[in-house]
Parts: sequence; C-alpha cells; structure tokens
Amino acid sequence: MAPPTRLCYAPAPMTVTGTDEQRAGGGAWLARALLGGRHRLFLVAAAANLVRHRARSLATLICLVAVVTPLLVAAAIGEALSVQAQAQVEAGPDLLVSGDHYGRTGTVSLALAEEIRQIPGVLRVTPRVVARLQLEGRTLTLLATDSQIALPGALLAEGRAPQPGPGPDEAVVGAAVAAQFGAYPGLGIAIDGRRTRLLRIVGLFSPSSPPGLANVIWTPFAAAERLYDRPGEATELLVETRPGYAQSVTEAIGASHRELRLQTRPLVQSYLERGYALRTGSFALLWLLLLAATVPVVAVTSGFGLRERQREIALLRALGWHRSEIFELGLLEEIFLGLVATVAAGLLAWTWVRFFHGAGIAMVLLPGAGLTPEVPIPAIFLPVPLLLTSVTVTTVLLLGSLVATWRAAAVTPAAVLR
Repeated sequence: MAPPTRLCYAPAPMTVTGTDEQRAGGGAWLARALLGGRHRLFLVAAAANLVRHRARSLATLICLVAVVTPLLVAAAIGEALSVQAQAQVEAGPDLLVSGDHYGRTGTVSLALAEEIRQIPGVLRVTPRVVARLQLEGRTLTLLATDSQIALPGALLAEGRAPQPGPGPDEAVVGAAVAAQFGAYPGLGIAIDGRRTRLLRIVGLFSPSSPPGLANVIWTPFAAAERLYDRPGEATELLVETRPGYAQSVTEAIGASHRELRLQTRPLVQSYLERGYALRTGSFALLWLLLLAATVPVVAVTSGFGLRERQREIALLRALGWHRSEIFELGLLEEIFLGLVATVAAGLLAWTWVRFFHGAGIAMVLLPGAGLTPEVPIPAIFLPVPLLLTSVTVTTVLLLGSLVATWRAAAVTPAAVLR
C-alpha cells in the first residue's frame, strides 16, 4: 500500500504562528492547511494506490456494492410505497366499517349502510367488496364499488370506468393482468366465484397508478353480488363525515353495533406505517447481518495479512514516514473507496428500479408484485440512505484494513525487509 515511487516525503517539524490572515479567516486558513502540503500529497498517493492495486480495489468494491445495493433499493421502494399509502389514506374515507365475526373480518348488511346515513354528521356511505379470486392459477384482487374512482390516484390508460346496468357485467383490469393475459377493452374474461360470470373489459388501469392496482379487477358492486351470490352484503362500508364529526359518528355506531370493526383514518394510517416499517426493517436487518459478515471478506480483499502490504509499509517507515502518516494514508484510501462504492451502489440501485422494476425485492415490500413485476414500481431515492450507506461502507472498510495497517506499521522495517 505504498504511494508512487516518485513520492518521497520526509516529515519535518512544523511551527504554526498566528498571523492576521489566520485570525481573520480561520476557516479558509484551516482548509488550506488541510489540503496543502503533505495532506495534498497523501490524497494523491491514496488515489494512486487504489489505481495501482486495481485488482484488490475492484474485488473490495464489488463485494461492498453487491451487499449495499439491495438495501438502497428496498429503502427507495419502501419510502415511495409509504408516501403513496399516506396519500391514499388522506384522500380516503373517514371511517371503515366491517363485520367482526369471531375476531375475523366478516361481511356487513346494506341495511346497516342506510342506518349509518341517518346519523348526524354523515355525508356519504359507500358499500365496497374486496375479495380474492383465482384466474388461471394467479391470485388477483376483486374490487367492487359503484364509485367513479377505484382508489385515490387511480388512472386509466384506456377505456372508461365500469358502469352498473342490465347488460353484461363490466370490468377494468390492472396493468399486470393486462400484460400477462393480453387483456384489452372489449375482451371477455370468465371469473369463478360461487358461480362463473363473464366480465366484459371496458378499461385498463395505467401502469402509473398505485402499484396495488396492478393485480386488481374493478367491477360494479352488483357484479360482485352476483359473482359470489351474496345479495345485500358488502365486505366494508366507506363512511365520509363532515369535518369534526368523525369521532362522534364512530362512537354512535360502536354504541349500537358492538359486532362491527371500526377503523378510523388515523388507525388505518398507523397500520400502514407499521406494516411498511416492519417489512423494510426486517429486510434491512437481514442485509445488515450480511454486511457484517462481509467484514472478514473485505479485510482479505483490502490486503489484510498480505506480505506485500507489510513490505510497502516497511518501505514507507524506512523513508521516514511516521505511523500516524501511514495511518492517515490508509484512512484516505478507505474513504476514497467508500465514496466510489456508495456512488456505484446508488447508480446500480436506480438502474435496478428503473429498468428491472425492483425484481426480487419489490415482492418483499409489495405483496402480489411477483418475482419480476410487469409494471414499474415507485421509488424515492433520498439523500439520507445514501449518506448512511457511505458511513456504513467506510466503517466496514476501516474495520477490515486499518487495524492491520496500524499493526504492520508498528513492526520495525528491518524485521520486515530482512
């Protein structure tokens, strides 16, 4: 780990005297002192060492980038999904009402919707069905509602929203469903519930819609009643209230119907935040353990125990370098390598999400996305994860190499070179 052979620096005692310029501009003087003289030579020597030992540097870089990149991908996807979920909750209903049958979610009667509409402060009650169904071995979500918008943020790439009527039941399918089955407006698909119904596709969700809609089939509410043969029942009621009435409406419903499950907007938001935090945290913990396991690997690839490294340090000592200066040179090498690894991991993570839709990782944070998602997965790259990655990578490099460097610098040059 020696600087270029042309670099021969023998340290000399330095005396610092306070001048008017130093006292007037202490920050500028400090910057010139740190980047001038021997420190500038150390920067050049550290960069030259990494280039000269390119095989060792590349092996260490690949090891770090391979472990850190999935963390950045998971952090970016988790942040975007959390932001989208919060936006949907804020634009959604004030209260979700569903049945509570032996501690499990059950259906509710449409007669309850009429009763809730009579409570003071209630603006609107919308019944909705959310169910699972199988289509040629693939699990999809059936969303049945008479609302003109399936979910907040939903966009149509083609066609229109489904309309209830006496004719064939209409449906809008997600982008992933359309990509896998070749669906298009005008095509009919057979759906199996308690009975088989033919749905006519009248629209397609845009790939830029929330990713949860990629595997959704949206139909009118009456179509779900016929499909599952449960007339007059819904899986949940969406209750919208006047400002300031949400709590009183919740208490009024709970007082007369204890068999119901009532979920207010803050409660739903806390569930979503906890769920995304748990998934992202579990993934991050797994990869941090893997990162800790790479410390010995980094120690080997960065030159721990190599005779060549000991001889280089011995030569520097013979030229008059102090242990602190050798330590500083090694520190600069690891900082350089850590910055390069962070930038490379960030670019690779962006490419992973942009062109490969977070394949292999999106399915952990977004159930139903699949191993290779057919639609783009949202991602928000913030500076904080990159900063934490840089600090983590540099710390791993320091643990892997500087201890060995310090011990090698403590050995006398004669003992190493003979």
